[in-house]
Amino acid sequence: MGNMRTDRKEKGLTLIEVLVAVSIASILTAGIERLLDTALTAWRYSIEEAVVSKMAEDVTRRMSEGDYELQGLRDAVEIVDAQKKSVSFVPLWLDAFDQPTKGNRFYLSNRIRKGSAPPIGEVKFRGETEFHTYRAFVHTSDSGTEEWIEFGFPISKGNAVRIAYHPDYRKNPETLMRYEWDKEKSTIFRHYNDEVADFDLNRSSVHVTDAAFEYYDGYDRLLELKDKDHLDANQLVQVTAVESNIVFRGKELERKSNSFINVRALGKSGQGILLKEGLEFPIPNSEDIRALQLLNFSEIREGAMIELKIYSKTDQQSWRIKLQLGIADGSPVIKGQEIFYPENKLMFDSFQEASIRQGYDLLNVGGNGTFDYDDDGGIVDKVNFKGDDVFLKVIRMDIEGCMLIVRP
Repeated sequence: MGNMRTDRKEKGLTLIEVLVAVSIASILTAGIERLLDTALTAWRYSIEEAVVSKMAEDVTRRMSEGDYELQGLRDAVEIVDAQKKSVSFVPLWLDAFDQPTKGNRFYLSNRIRKGSAPPIGEVKFRGETEFHTYRAFVHTSDSGTEEWIEFGFPISKGNAVRIAYHPDYRKNPETLMRYEWDKEKSTIFRHYNDEVADFDLNRSSVHVTDAAFEYYDGYDRLLELKDKDHLDANQLVQVTAVESNIVFRGKELERKSNSFINVRALGKSGQGILLKEGLEFPIPNSEDIRALQLLNFSEIREGAMIELKIYSKTDQQSWRIKLQLGIADGSPVIKGQEIFYPENKLMFDSFQEASIRQGYDLLNVGGNGTFDYDDDGGIVDKVNFKGDDVFLKVIRMDIEGCMLIVRP
């Protein structure tokens, strides 16, 4: 009898031990499951974070620098339209040749934008490995439908020639490039040269939920869209940088990528502003300005006028200049200049013909610096604008194109 009680007791202890072991195993299994789930979540998070980082880097590089021999936003020479969900711009165009036509002419595939910087001509002679830059002379047919480049010296077959220039998107709309966010397809499309390509922003575990653009001037100030859906013409000429904001979403994370793209040709060391009648934009004051010069006069005719006004909103002063243009001995010239300060008081005039091949310097009018815009040291200036709210307005522009160089 004693042995039977002992056996039952031993068997009862064994069952309890089993129950305890099962409970411990269940707890350990649940803990391991939670641990594995946490580890798996962390692993997925790190994978998605790496995918987002790579995608953001790729799309920024493609938008900024371009790809497949196409240029990107960094090489834009003109911003045409700036909206929250799209940006349209003109990149520098490159024509390549391996031989000239008769007369050593290199015919351009697009029209040059009037008033833009002169084309850049490069030649790589046979047997050499590098291109050399030469002055490119632009010629236009009598009908105005064709333009070609000559270098002033013969170029034989087999030499490589490259010509980079600012195309006129109004005459050649295919030269306009546009980046546009498509909400339905969750990607950014690039429209250029009659082709459409997307930036492949959706991967297996990560996709894009939103994209937008913001625009900044040369002082890194945000240009507000406010209640408008795009920047107006006066704001467009101030754009020197574009920020892309892209939202990536995965199963484990949501990340916003911000990329700041400086447009080289439009910055403080860029090529300048293409002027047109009615344009109005801020400029540095008389003390802070370093360059204010008109260049690249296009389609000048006898009696054409250019009239500019510089004014301050704070002290309500204004400086106005009128340039009378014409032709002398077959070359474009300035035939007269008048400066008004205040706006309707004539303070200086000259009707001596002067060449405009080197441009017109608004900081050196009259030769002694008394009547020009900037603050000249050692001279009692008649004109002196102060503060940060100085603007230039194009009142009249009779010619086809002209560029203004502004340097603070």
